Amino acid sequence: NGNCVIDLGTLSGVFPGSQVEISDDDEPQFMIHGDVIHAGLNTAEVQLKDSIALNKTHYYNVKITQYSENPITISLANKIDKSDNLHQVINKLLDIVPSRGADDNSEIFVLLEQKKLILQTKDGTNIFETDTENDTSAWQNDIKESIRAYEQSQFLRKYENRSDRYEFELKMHAVECNSISKILNEVGDEIRIGTCVQFEVINHGIAGAYFSILDIQPDNLINLVLPSIELGHSPDEYFLEPGQSFKTSYPIEIAQPVGVETLKLVLSPQPLHLQKIIASKGRNTRGVESYSSFEKMFSDLYKTNTRGARVKKNRVEDISVISKIFRIII
Repeated sequence: NGNCVIDLGTLSGVFPGSQVEISDDDEPQFMIHGDVIHAGLNTAEVQLKDSIALNKTHYYNVKITQYSENPITISLANKIDKSDNLHQVINKLLDIVPSRGADDNSEIFVLLEQKKLILQTKDGTNIFETDTENDTSAWQNDIKESIRAYEQSQFLRKYENRSDRYEFELKMHAVECNSISKILNEVGDEIRIGTCVQFEVINHGIAGAYFSILDIQPDNLINLVLPSIELGHSPDEYFLEPGQSFKTSYPIEIAQPVGVETLKLVLSPQPLHLQKIIASKGRNTRGVESYSSFEKMFSDLYKTNTRGARVKKNRVEDISVISKIFRIII
């Protein structure tokens, strides 16, 4: 049927979406490729590119040519009264299985309060709100986009990819808002709205790298802090040799919303064009063949429906991602 089972599974980092190459030592010309479609702990089912009969008693070489991240899954619970017509509308729109709709351990809850439809995360943060008197077509795309943005930001918040190749540090200094040269102190775990900061990136290692800083806001919006495209700079300007450091030449004022903010320092051997992906929401495929593994992963996160989405895994030697987390307070 064009499928086969390999003796590698999730314990080996093989998830659906991974790509496989099968070869045979007895036949040097034999080589076939396929995609993992199901994965257990120690085995995985592969859909072969070509329909070919494999000998079940013969030993074949299996090589994973492209690993995939664990599929993104977000659990939703519909808390709207089942007697309300909106309950079924939401189940169908968001593909919520009724038997699991009341799971109190879900990550997002769908609520109806005073004729307002609300998406609320398990920590009590509202990520979407609309008046139910509005026509369904007016908000159904917005509610899906809110869930996608939450999934994307949650994935990036947790994402780490350390490479022995790079040894960088990201610092945040509190500065005078009208005098960038006057550093007040290094920012700790909390920072108040209205505080001005300066970013500093230091290369402590023996290899140079291009660097970018992504900012994931408490409301799940994602911004590119560096490179500073809006000031006319380009990604290829942001490179640090061993022993070099970089400081932003302008103050950045901390603003709403309050909550946990996450910065990601991304290090790579080539410039990353992340702003193009953000601006196009991953729809700009021109030149996608030249995307780095991180750019491809970042672009994949903008898929319209990421519940169960498969995201290609970065090769560790290619990229390094370092997190800095702090809380914005009033």
